[in-house]
Amino acid sequence: MKFTKEQAFEILRSFLTNGGKKTLRMSEKSMNAQLDTLIPLVANDEMELNNFVEKVKPTFTTMNSNAEKDNSDFIKQWEKDHPSPNPDPDPNPNPNPKPNEPNPEYKALLDRLEKLEKENNEVKAQREIADKRSELVAKMKEKGITDTEWIDSFLSEVSITADIDVDAKADSFLKIYNKTLAGGDPPTPRQPNAPQPTDNPLKAASDFAKAQREAREKLAEL
Repeated sequence: MKFTKEQAFEILRSFLTNGGKKTLRMSEKSMNAQLDTLIPLVANDEMELNNFVEKVKPTFTTMNSNAEKDNSDFIKQWEKDHPSPNPDPDPNPNPNPKPNEPNPEYKALLDRLEKLEKENNEVKAQREIADKRSELVAKMKEKGITDTEWIDSFLSEVSITADIDVDAKADSFLKIYNKTLAGGDPPTPRQPNAPQPTDNPLKAASDFAKAQREAREKLAEL
């Protein structure tokens, strides 16, 4: 097949959530398990990603709908198993009752579900940022920034988001890196794997400190 399970997963998740506008009802674990079952049955060596997705969309739509129904049935069963402690009308009702006030246990359940969804979204966002940082590090090394310690120190001062332009930022950081190597002189082109400068150690240390200051100033302007 001409695609990976991960690619199929991302497209199907986007389809089921309408590009993130709706909540995914079935779990990601269930999606992956279903893909493990369907790929050997449906796909072959020549099948394209879009063709596979179109064939399995109905299956995932049904599973997602069933998961939504299961959640609804669970809430209804919860309400049935945990009825209001005061089902009879109050002989002396509050003259200013709060309309549609939910059952406290039901509200606690909804709050718990909302908290779990929020935590899941936070973990997902952190994973996306971590993946983007790894991609940025790889691109910086590809462009010739070979000092891993410099990369780690530099990126600790940079705000990385999931939508960062990796190529553009890597080019920008390469200019700062080259300027650091040049000891404050105007940036000079540098090809990947170029030899390190062999200046006097004391002058190099002084130049490096100066270049670090200028790099931080340049970073603040980005």
